Amino acid sequence: MRRLLAIGAGVALTLGLATAAFAWDNMTLNAECAPDSASLAWTIDLPREKNYKIDWSFDATFATFTTTDFGSKGEHAFTTARDGDTLHVRWHSDTSVTAEAMANEELCVQGGQATPTPTSTPENGVQGATGTPSGIPDTAVTDTSSTGLPALLFGMLLVVSLATLVTLNLNAARSRA
Repeated sequence: MRRLLAIGAGVALTLGLATAAFAWDNMTLNAECAPDSASLAWTIDLPREKNYKIDWSFDATFATFTTTDFGSKGEHAFTTARDGDTLHVRWHSDTSVTAEAMANEELCVQGGQATPTPTSTPENGVQGATGTPSGIPDTAVTDTSSTGLPALLFGMLLVVSLATLVTLNLNAARSRA
């Protein structure tokens, strides 16, 4: 019976630690001033990961979403149609890591004229944009994704449980000998 408990604790420990180790890092999403009355502009800052595919949606449940491969870590600018007030993003490969930002519907105006529209290079419905106008209000929303801490704490609890079982088994074996 104790052997089964030790094996079960070992398996649970391995799964707990693997979950914490394989969680993807957080990204940052910011709303920028709008390039025109039909579009919204965004920047996303991606940490180093295995790939850079991001799902984005104006629906918090991601019932419908668009997947975009940004191709590299770092800051990327893109535009969307004005389809909502809050853009939600998540890693395509780890949907538990998310970020969101409230739209900035203010038009980019410099010297009484709107700034030029970003270069249009459609990529799964997203247009690439270059440059960041100054004086943009910070509309970033705090990331609400999991940090992996609960899995790490669970893993530590399993290590303590496993150590206790090993100690009990050793004491029982010594008392039989």
